[in-house]
Amino acid sequence: MDSIETILSVREDLAEIEKIFVWMEKSKEIHQIDIDVLLNKTRHLYNQLISLPVGQFEIQTVAEAEAVLPAPEPKPEPQPQPPQPPQPQQIMEPVREPEPLEIPVPVRETVSEMNLFQRDGSLNDALGKQKPVHDVASSITDIPIADIWSAVTINERFLFIRELFGNDPEGFKNTVTLLNSLGSWEAAKKFMTDRFEWDKNNPVAVDFLNVVRRRFLK
Repeated sequence: MDSIETILSVREDLAEIEKIFVWMEKSKEIHQIDIDVLLNKTRHLYNQLISLPVGQFEIQTVAEAEAVLPAPEPKPEPQPQPPQPPQPQQIMEPVREPEPLEIPVPVRETVSEMNLFQRDGSLNDALGKQKPVHDVASSITDIPIADIWSAVTINERFLFIRELFGNDPEGFKNTVTLLNSLGSWEAAKKFMTDRFEWDKNNPVAVDFLNVVRRRFLK
């Protein structure tokens, strides 16, 4: 990673840290999970900063890049062409275009249609009928994860807490910890079926269930 990329990465980490402090100021609460995230971001910042080389580095501007380019050669002016004698017109028979072949297109389920919900029934009824998907190559959402907490970004964590856990960070943390400790997808489905009544049409609920399902893929 060169100096420019390192500086951009440092700025991104600083922006994430600023979001956490804004969240603390709005909620007027400090949770252990916030401290853990801040510590991880701080360690990452430290490692990046010590890797920065000391000295000047060049940033080529657009104007400098254009100045290096050679000036375009002038195009020769077109020369007038002598008039051509009229050619006899040829009558061309119309060419029939071949009829297009109908090729059946295989139907594939999208990420939002991961069989997490059926057409009828409640969220809990649909969730209870699901099985883990083992086709890892079908989508990035089918990549197994070792830890639900690590797979959730900071923005997703705020969204899940607000939309699914009633602005209760501790409830969200305790739920993720318990789901991580379970041994199978069946056990995770039973826990969420008994505990929550989320709207089956809520895309935030679909995203959270996708993350939990990936925890139990093999």
